[in-house]
Amino acid sequence: MLSQAPAALGSRWLLHSVAAAAASSVAASPACAGLASRRSGAASSRGLAAGPAATAAPSSLPPHLRNLHSSPSSSNGSSGAVTPDPSSAAIAGTPPGGDPGPAATPGPARGEPGTSPGWTLTLERGIGKSYGMEAELQATAAFRAEVFPDLPIATTWQNWAKAIRSSLTSPPAEDPSPPFTHYATWPGSQKVITVAANLRSPLEIEQRVAAAAGDGAEAAGGQRADVLLCVSGSHPVRTLPGVASLLRSSLDTLRIADRLRARGYIPPSTQLWVVANPNTERGAGLLERKAELGADAVLTQPPLDWMAYLAWLEDARRRGLLKEQLPPGSSHSASSSSSSSSSSSSSGPLRLIVGHPMASSAANLSFWVSLAGCGGSAAARQLVADAMRAEAGGKEAAAAHTASYNNKLVEQVLAHGGVAGLHVMPIGKASKALALRMLADGSLPPSV
Repeated sequence: MLSQAPAALGSRWLLHSVAAAAASSVAASPACAGLASRRSGAASSRGLAAGPAATAAPSSLPPHLRNLHSSPSSSNGSSGAVTPDPSSAAIAGTPPGGDPGPAATPGPARGEPGTSPGWTLTLERGIGKSYGMEAELQATAAFRAEVFPDLPIATTWQNWAKAIRSSLTSPPAEDPSPPFTHYATWPGSQKVITVAANLRSPLEIEQRVAAAAGDGAEAAGGQRADVLLCVSGSHPVRTLPGVASLLRSSLDTLRIADRLRARGYIPPSTQLWVVANPNTERGAGLLERKAELGADAVLTQPPLDWMAYLAWLEDARRRGLLKEQLPPGSSHSASSSSSSSSSSSSSGPLRLIVGHPMASSAANLSFWVSLAGCGGSAAARQLVADAMRAEAGGKEAAAAHTASYNNKLVEQVLAHGGVAGLHVMPIGKASKALALRMLADGSLPPSV
C-alpha cells in the first residue's frame, strides 16, 4: 500500500487544483450548487455521510500502524482499486450557538448488552458551533447511540467558494468543539464516529479509524468510539464528472475498518455501520454488498418518497438482510409483507435504523428533500406542498400538520416492520422541541 500513497496524494492534489479552478465559475451555477438551500457552512453541520474530518488527522501514520500500512493487501478487498458508491449524502445543518456537551464518559462496556441492542433510538449530534446543542435531548436517556459527523469545509460549490475566499481574507474562526477523539456522549450511550472517504487516501482513512476507535483516544483523556459509520463523503469535488472513479468510497472505508478490526488495531467489538438512501437507491443491492463486507447496521435518509422506501425495504427483506427489532408492544402489519419476507427480516445481518427528520416547517421539509436528492420525486414534492398549504392556514394549522406528519412517519415505519430503530435528526430549536414532545407523549419509542 505504500506504493499507492504517492499516486493517491497526487490525484488528490490534482483534484484540489481542479476544484480551485472551477470554484469561481461553478459556485454561482444552480446546476452545480447542489444543496442550494443550505445557508450555513458545513463546519456547523451534521451528517450521515460526510466529508474529511473537522479535526485534521495526524500528518504521519502512527507507529503502531506503519507495519499494517506497508503490508500486502489482504484478501478481503483492500487493494487500491476504487469502488464507487452512489448512496452517500450529507445530512443536515444546524444554526450556530449552544453550550458544550456533557463531560466525556465511557460508552457501554465492551460485550455488555449495549453492544447487542434491541430497539434503538439514535441521535444526530452537531459539531463545531453546534456541539452540545442536543443536551436536553441527551438528558432524556432515550438514545442508545449518538452519531457525530465527519464534514468537509463545505458540501456545496457555493459554500466551498465562500469558505476559500473567507480563509484568504480573515483568520480562521475559533472552533468551540473538542477534537473528535474527545466528543462526549451521554453516560451509557454509544459513541458513533463517522469515517468519510471523501478525498482521503487509504493511509488517512486508517489514521481516522485508529484515532477514533483505538487505544489512543482514552489514553489522551477522550472517549473511544464504540461504532464507526463508514461513508463516502460529501466534498463537492466528488460531484465533478469522472472524479468518483478516482476516489475511495464507503465500500473502501468499510474494508479498511474491517481489516483494522480483524488485525486487532481496534477492538473486535467495534461495530461498523453504513448508510443508505431508499429515496434514490433502486433496490438493496448496494446494501447487500456492504453487509458482505461486515456492516452491522444501516442508517437511512428520511423516507420522503414513501413508495420508494417500501420498494427498497421489500428488496432488502427478499435478500434476507434485515434483523427486525421492534419496540415492545409493536408489530408490523401482516399485509405489509409476505410471510417469507417477514421471517427473513428478523434473521438477517443488519439492523435497519430509519432516519426521521423531525420536520418543523415547509422550508425544513424542502431542505430535506433537496439533501436526500429526491427533488424529482412527486411524492416528496407533495410533502412540501402539503406543509405550505397548512402554513397558509396560520400557526396553529401549521403546528398541527407538522406534528401529524412526524407522528405518522413513526407509525408507518413501525407498521411495515423490518426495522430495528429510528435515527432522530432534529435541525434547529423547533425540531428539537418536537422530538422532546414526542418522547414525552410516547409517540417516539425510546431505546430498550
